[in-house]
Amino acid sequence: MEWADATWNPVTGCSPISAGCEHCYAKRLAVRFPQIHGQEFDEHLPDRDYVYDIPFEKIQFHPDRLEIPFHWRKPKKIFVCSMGDLFHKDVSFEFVNKVMAIAALNDQHIFMILTKRPERMLEYFCDYPSCGDDGNIANELTTTFAYETGIKWDLPGDNYNHIVGVDETYASSQYVLEENPPVKFPLRNLWLGVTAENQEMADKRIPLLLQIPAAKRFVSVEPMIGPVDLSYPLNGGPEQNGHGEWIQTFPPLDWVICGPETGAGARGMNLDWARSLRDQCVAASVPFFYKRGELDGRLWQQFPVSQ
Repeated sequence: MEWADATWNPVTGCSPISAGCEHCYAKRLAVRFPQIHGQEFDEHLPDRDYVYDIPFEKIQFHPDRLEIPFHWRKPKKIFVCSMGDLFHKDVSFEFVNKVMAIAALNDQHIFMILTKRPERMLEYFCDYPSCGDDGNIANELTTTFAYETGIKWDLPGDNYNHIVGVDETYASSQYVLEENPPVKFPLRNLWLGVTAENQEMADKRIPLLLQIPAAKRFVSVEPMIGPVDLSYPLNGGPEQNGHGEWIQTFPPLDWVICGPETGAGARGMNLDWARSLRDQCVAASVPFFYKRGELDGRLWQQFPVSQ
């Protein structure tokens, strides 16, 4: 993934929701490497291994992968759920809580979440009870995660040695509350984005994204299957809060990614569409990242400045 240093998939699987899903790269990858998504055992199958590949449309949870970011000592830009959608209807907000806890506990990394379902992302960040009226995601998220994944604050000697940054000498979970300031949304290391493969999806999804508090908000125009005009969200305008009330002027988008569809049956991208999007970003001073090499003789691999 050109715009990320690493991918992290505590959830895999998805189901089609719009035209951009027609030739899903993640589904193709899951077919080629079924261990990414998962396999199940069935003693009644004729195959001697009694194993079958889980359909990609069946959402899979991988709690054993939750601790992975603790292993990365060097700061990384992490694409969260590159093999799925964290805000799919079949992913419980309780599990999303765990992902947010990991981000809160690993503020050396940047966590980038991309969804085609911003209405559910909006519900989580603006309406879900754990967020609270003041945006406090509460240290209980981090301590709950700790207990459930073996980071045991109360029992010296119980921690896994390979979990970076967790010291066995912590006396109790109160250490987290006493030694760390309250964690609130928006997390400074959490970037939220939507996919907008054409103008229809841009008009539908971006206004919802812009209602969600985030350190950075971005749009991935990939696969680009039609021209897209982002001049309005790139330049800012009236903003709604999470309950549809107009309250102020929203900030412009922080970042735009662009790329063509790839793989078997890929629909072609007119380079003039990409040029137009680049020019819109340049005019609005918004970083532009083009995924397929050079565009008009130069690389466009710009990133927003981290907070």
